[in-house]
Amino acid sequence: MPESNTGPQVTIGLMVYNEAAYIQSTLDSILAQKIDASFEILISDNASDDGTGEMAQEYVQKYPELIKYHRQPRNVGIIQNFNTLIHKSTGKYFILAGAHDLWSPGYVNKLYQAIVKNDNIALVAPKTIMIDEKGEEMDQRIGFVDTSSYILLFRFIATLINNQNGLYGIYNLSILRKTRLQLEMFGSGALMLSEMALIGHITFEPEAIWYRREVREKESKEKRFKRYTRVLYSKKKWVLFPHWKIPLEYLKVVFIAKVTLGQRLQLLATWPLIFVIYFNLLAFDLVFFVKRLFKGSLSA
Repeated sequence: MPESNTGPQVTIGLMVYNEAAYIQSTLDSILAQKIDASFEILISDNASDDGTGEMAQEYVQKYPELIKYHRQPRNVGIIQNFNTLIHKSTGKYFILAGAHDLWSPGYVNKLYQAIVKNDNIALVAPKTIMIDEKGEEMDQRIGFVDTSSYILLFRFIATLINNQNGLYGIYNLSILRKTRLQLEMFGSGALMLSEMALIGHITFEPEAIWYRREVREKESKEKRFKRYTRVLYSKKKWVLFPHWKIPLEYLKVVFIAKVTLGQRLQLLATWPLIFVIYFNLLAFDLVFFVKRLFKGSLSA
């Protein structure tokens, strides 16, 4: 993948699917940013059918040198749409933007100034404040663990026990592209963060605020399971025990990581912790399987 010295320093990637209600305010929020570097805005539309694409194209016409638009030929799922943005990015750094979310003033520049300090920084995570559909702040603020002073083992553990909000920070693309990106599986984001933590540091910038919009009501684990099987994958899949793949993939991460033998043994010792962290979800897979078995349907 190209790392251009003459192109933009930063690629802002926007995944969209049927975001007609919010895409204009999101793009306006991005365009209002001021950054001490050249940047591009790359939109990957997952075959929207609600006018999102037409709205995005209007912005492309207004800012042809700044905004690029790519439309998937069909809905390829959230994971492959994310990977598409990484493959098509031409900047040295990449920021993921949520299509119905907003950013604080100076958000991009604060993240950018934080990551250029050191080539060993893999990702700078923002502070998260939840907002409702009208954009009003909710009483929920979320931070992220700063691993800049941690040894490799503790960096890995920090990503295991932390949230996935760091996915919406700024990435060093040369480090991100050394990972397998997001795999088509439950927990793919957390897994990718752990892979990155074994290559570089993940830091936290509290002055960069990502306003994450809550667009759906609270849902049960069963409802979330069905939604994930519907939106994550590039093709409809017969999904059984999806969370049980997570410990296996973490084990693979440890074996493919470019670390010393001593570090690998230390990382292997954390494997039981993964079962503790995901215990409820692993148990859910078993219970849900039995429920579907008795209903006579093993499809999601």
